[in-house]
Amino acid sequence: MISGKIKTQQKTLEKAVILDDKMKQSILKDARNLSTESLSLIKSVESYAFPAEGQFNLEEYGQFLFNRNLQTFFENLRLLGNKVHGLKGSCGFLVPQAKMLCHKIEDITRPLSEQRLILTRDISYLLKQTIFKIQDILDLFQENPDAEVSVDDWMESISQALDRGKHFIANHQEVYSRFIMERSVDHGEIRQRRTEEYLSVSVNGYELLVEQTKDLYYSLADERAIQASSLYNQLLQTHQEIKKVPMDLSRYERLIPNLAKEYGKEAELLIEDHQVRADHEFWNATHEILNHVLKNAVIHGLEKPEERKALGKESVGKIAIKLSEDALHILLSISDDGRGINTDRIVEKALSNSIITREQLEKMSEKEILDLLFVQGVSTAESLDDNAGRGVGMNAVQEAMHHFQGNCRIITEKGKGCSYHFSFAKSNVSLLCIIISIEDLHFAIPEDNVESFINYQKDSSFMVKQQKSYRYNGSAVPLIDFKAVFEINTQEMKGNQKQLIILKSAEGKTGLAIDDILHHAVMPILPLPRIYRQTPIYLGITIFKDTPVQVVDVEKLI
Repeated sequence: MISGKIKTQQKTLEKAVILDDKMKQSILKDARNLSTESLSLIKSVESYAFPAEGQFNLEEYGQFLFNRNLQTFFENLRLLGNKVHGLKGSCGFLVPQAKMLCHKIEDITRPLSEQRLILTRDISYLLKQTIFKIQDILDLFQENPDAEVSVDDWMESISQALDRGKHFIANHQEVYSRFIMERSVDHGEIRQRRTEEYLSVSVNGYELLVEQTKDLYYSLADERAIQASSLYNQLLQTHQEIKKVPMDLSRYERLIPNLAKEYGKEAELLIEDHQVRADHEFWNATHEILNHVLKNAVIHGLEKPEERKALGKESVGKIAIKLSEDALHILLSISDDGRGINTDRIVEKALSNSIITREQLEKMSEKEILDLLFVQGVSTAESLDDNAGRGVGMNAVQEAMHHFQGNCRIITEKGKGCSYHFSFAKSNVSLLCIIISIEDLHFAIPEDNVESFINYQKDSSFMVKQQKSYRYNGSAVPLIDFKAVFEINTQEMKGNQKQLIILKSAEGKTGLAIDDILHHAVMPILPLPRIYRQTPIYLGITIFKDTPVQVVDVEKLI
């Protein structure tokens, strides 16, 4: 019956509209844009998806909604309905099967926005997967417009989910609707604010930039150098913020299940996105990293369903992406719950390709062995195909990483999985720093990494397992060998340091003997000049008394 309707619709459309290739491509582009926007709106309402199924309980639901903005929720549902309606129109010209799925989505979004249905996790998940299916159909149409597509099973799944949702709310619809109405009256403020958000970059940001440029011009004309410098920094900061956008991770929600299926596996992607903002160039490099690491997680990491069951795992493998930031870094973590990395295989490939010798291997730590994955020619793949086995992908990851002053820590556990933790230094940020002096050298240290300063008694230091240490608060704190770390000629050092700065990091505490504290202030951290980029202990540079000063990355120093 469905296929008959599709043919009838197709004939009607063919008579009504003549589509040349150019028009098809234009409509296809519109449909893809609308599907992406629809997906983004579905994700925006995911946090409102009630985890319970079965019978509706208003009290539990009220607790679940505590501190959640229902006005935003229903405004996003309204926008989602509009986007899906537009998507349905575009798909109708190209692939009626996708149009029918859009129509089914509307059967869900309409009662949701009219308070006749509750958004549950089951329904939220189905909405997202249906958009993915529509995107798959559009991709297939691009490759082969005459390809046969069936959506009968999807139509049935959506109908069943809708029936479950209606059963869930059952006779409580009136109470639920009244409850929602009492908590979501906003007189259009959310809609107005949403409009202003769309204008914020194109209008507000550039107007501010223009005003600051004018101020800078007049300031320079009067030769007020200090004010000009301040305005110039504001100008740069505004310009940088205008270029920054959040990253779109939605493509991977389709890539991972499809790639897993290609290898006879099942996979689910979990995303924790803190809406970090950066410019497009950085996100392009991040996509390069994600493409290779996620493929490795599916191809090398995850086991097949029967193997996972035998190991006591769920048949569906879990892969997770977490994107976050701190004051200085953009942080990206990618993890899976698969078999872990086969370090023996890495060593075998590295030895066979003469990347390392057996003598070097004997002195290598596990971290150094895992870092061999980034060397071209090293792969843990058992066979060669279009996606893996050449040992090139992770080398491309390293290049993208180094381009943005990034580093990676790999953690693996046999039979449990592995994770990649990437950290990228932000450019043009300000930090509360302490400027210290050691001999004739000046360095800046972020205050967050400073625990305390104490008087340094050179004869109070002692050796612990061949590590020079100092007693602090009843425990031994290792001392940094300044000469070795900063590559200073021993003969140039007088060794008359009188203070000890206790530094703290995720790795623990350490001490650094210094001469003096010169300055304490919020200071702009600028990108490292190229000559310093090969030295991993520097975050960036700042300016102290018109002189560039390196900012120390205490995490790497320790």
